[in-house]
Amino acid sequence: MPGRWVSRKDLDGMLVDAPLPCFVTHAIVAVPGVRTVEQCIAELLEAGEEIQGEGDSRQVVKDGVVVGFIEIRYRLT
Repeated sequence: MPGRWVSRKDLDGMLVDAPLPCFVTHAIVAVPGVRTVEQCIAELLEAGEEIQGEGDSRQVVKDGVVVGFIEIRYRLT
């Protein structure tokens, strides 16, 4: 069972892709093939984009402009 679900949303709050099941970096038990939260975030970014902020909601920025959001949830809802 994943520890977190990572998803990307556009500026209107709509999902861009299906949420990815992920584990936190310090997870004691992990399932082979399931990525860490950081790996999931990297997978959801496009060339030239970066993350700003910490926590469960982070801005996706490209060339100084917010282009979307990354959300980290404890369960898929």
